[in-house]
Amino acid sequence: MHSPCSMRPAHGGKCTLILEFGGLCAPAGKHGAMSYGWLIRRSALAIDSGWACLPAGHGNSSCLAEYLGLIEGLQAVIQLREPGERLTVRSDARLVIKQVAGVWLGVSPGLWRGYRQARELVRRLFPVTFVLVAHEHNAAADALARAAYHDVLEAERRSRAGEVRLERLGDTRYRANGKYDLDSATGACTCPDYLNLCRRFHARCKHLFALEGHTLDE
Repeated sequence: MHSPCSMRPAHGGKCTLILEFGGLCAPAGKHGAMSYGWLIRRSALAIDSGWACLPAGHGNSSCLAEYLGLIEGLQAVIQLREPGERLTVRSDARLVIKQVAGVWLGVSPGLWRGYRQARELVRRLFPVTFVLVAHEHNAAADALARAAYHDVLEAERRSRAGEVRLERLGDTRYRANGKYDLDSATGACTCPDYLNLCRRFHARCKHLFALEGHTLDE
């Protein structure tokens, strides 16, 4: 079967639209919240971008998040592409890139719907060149996905700050609910939520939001 896309690098001058995409799922596993981001460039100029975060749910995965980012980005390309323009899709999402490019033929049931939708969009945009890049070369799209996750993560933690009771231990040190230690100078907390998740996305846990409100009132 002929695949309407290629894994070969784009040749100079033949492709003026570039779509970059990325996605993540956290906490680790297949049930965390998902976020994705995408960016469209014409030559070197970014002309459109998008991002979103979806709540935790059964079947969620980083690969599914990457598919969602690719699909939304391709839909935007359809609206932006000018006659004669070709498209290059770039990402560090190895599984998604190779599946949609037709290099890897096996698709798990959880990704099948996203795969079929992405392939249909690629067919409409033919010809499309797919390029697998190193992680550091996908920084812009990954940053959008992380920013989307950060905003939702902080909004949920902020809404739970009222659950926290604070006890002052020193000039900048506090204890939350008699269990976790916080430091207003460093913005750190010893709770598992901060250590295992929030810190990774430079986000605050509910204890730090409670501390922020407490110090503002002092």
